[in-house]
Amino acid sequence: MTGDGLPSTWESRWIWADHPVAVSPDPLAAGERQVPRDRYCLLRGSVGLTAPARSAWVRAAGDSRFKLYVNGVRVARGPLRSPPDRQPSELVDVTEHLRPGHNVVAAVVRFYGTPTSSWIPAPLTLGLGGGCFAAELYVDDRLLLATGGGWTACLSQAWKPSSHETALSGFLPEDHDARLLPEGWNSPGFDDGDWPAAVVLDAGDLGSRDRQSAQTVPFGRLPARTVPTLDGRTRTPVR
Repeated sequence: MTGDGLPSTWESRWIWADHPVAVSPDPLAAGERQVPRDRYCLLRGSVGLTAPARSAWVRAAGDSRFKLYVNGVRVARGPLRSPPDRQPSELVDVTEHLRPGHNVVAAVVRFYGTPTSSWIPAPLTLGLGGGCFAAELYVDDRLLLATGGGWTACLSQAWKPSSHETALSGFLPEDHDARLLPEGWNSPGFDDGDWPAAVVLDAGDLGSRDRQSAQTVPFGRLPARTVPTLDGRTRTPVR
């Protein structure tokens, strides 16, 4: 299986460290609720392999920005700038990063909570619109790991929240104190025993027919991105 051969339907659920959107007894009031601003969430999921993977692909989506890791190595960042209902997913070949034994897929997800020059807030639903993340790992044509029950999560204090008033030209600056970030949090050797279980968010919305997978209002079908990713390498002009 290649990345293009993954099933079009996702099985994963949206997760977060808490319920960022309070459940309201009045569904029609969903659009008036407030959500916390500028929070960072650390998420971890694990899977065991008995043999080297012949092929492995991971796809992920999130609100608002995320960095994705496999066994401590950053493999993707996203999502691509887009309206919420047309958000593409990140699709990455991670075969070389897996190994027999214990493997960890992890993400740090930043939820802005206020419009920026590069991000449009998603409409609030009965459970989404306040920060979320979804991912799936396919190994040798099988879905072995998907966000949902079994993942752990915590809200990180290693980033100081920025306010809308301090935004620079519509961009929220990043104020990070790496001393407060747990060492090795995205690696297999890290002990997350004191992390709480990730909260599985209710994706239900009026008109959604109670669909609970990641492909739901307000994020749509989550197709793989078609724009190449930036690899982060420094390039100099050639004369």
